[in-house]
Amino acid sequence: MEPTRKQKTFADYYIETGNVTEAAIKTGYSKKIVKFIFL
Repeated sequence: MEPTRKQKTFADYYIETGNVTEAAIKTGYSKKIVKFIFL
């Protein structure tokens, strides 16, 4: 199963920043979702 475009974008930002929260927000996830899923 191939990752979605959003998943690939998230991975790229995570590699670039090393910060899961920042990568998720840059990818387009809402801050509310980021707090719920990633923290």
